Amino acid sequence: MTPADLVAIAARLLGLDTAQALALVDLEAAETALSEAALNETAELDLPVGEQAAALLVALVRHRPFARANRQVALLATLQFLGERGVDLDLRPADARDLIDSIAAGTTGRAAVAAWIAARLRSHERPDMSKKPAHFTERAHNAVAAARSAATAMSHNYVGTEHLLLGLLDAGGIGGEALDRLSLTPEEIRTAIERIVGYGTASGTDPHLTPRSKKVLDLARREARRLRSDHVDTEHILLAILREGEGLAAQILHERVGTDRVTVMRTVMDLVRAEDAPSRSHRRKYILAELEQVFEENERLHGEVDRLRALLRRHGIEPDNGTSRSA
Repeated sequence: MTPADLVAIAARLLGLDTAQALALVDLEAAETALSEAALNETAELDLPVGEQAAALLVALVRHRPFARANRQVALLATLQFLGERGVDLDLRPADARDLIDSIAAGTTGRAAVAAWIAARLRSHERPDMSKKPAHFTERAHNAVAAARSAATAMSHNYVGTEHLLLGLLDAGGIGGEALDRLSLTPEEIRTAIERIVGYGTASGTDPHLTPRSKKVLDLARREARRLRSDHVDTEHILLAILREGEGLAAQILHERVGTDRVTVMRTVMDLVRAEDAPSRSHRRKYILAELEQVFEENERLHGEVDRLRALLRRHGIEPDNGTSRSA
């Protein structure tokens, strides 16, 4: 989760535009809260999801990054964090309000909040992205399979975004070719992984996709739709890694290549154009796609208003100018 995600949640919750939501946020406090919560890829592998959610909720309530409706934003951010990981909270509005009041007063700490959340967690069905998605190309499927092999070779019991990066180079296609053009090699990626997380100790196990890797594969579908493609291919997975932006793969790209998402996008689009006939319709298609990339962040901050408002109402909180009501 990033400060931009928090701004998006506040905008949706309060029915504001991006500029209005930004006027409410103390970015330094938001960054401090998220840093204190320490929701990184390593934590997601080691900590129970309830403890991660507790860290996020406590940090947001205590650092108060929003001048208005901070507690509602903190709760909704926590619910969204849990929902992205396949779980939900079975709670009553009054209980949630009492908990947040006690956090703000300093009488309830992270451990107690984690226990409170753990007692109310419930799972919901999520798609199994370890299986071949219906609209993924064979090459994209091969990239995921190669990522599993890379994780196994490093004795890791999980498939992180860094392994997906290796899988893209192995599978080829536009995603792999784009990485080649950016002068990123498998050896450099493995060296970076070894330096940052080292080799594991797992043996003979089937590595599982991390929540972040599953999110990347979900985002790859959106990239495919944005580029007017009927199928998800390796270039969409590469763009999704950059869109997600917080995984180890994105870190490696920034450190080893020193590039940003726009540069990768342009590299991918150059390769896509080279494969397509140079007709006016194709040129228009990809110009539109590039423009959509430029406005992507603004779209992300304004999108899915109804879904998040419905999520808040489902938990008994009415998104009415920052006030809350019991259901």
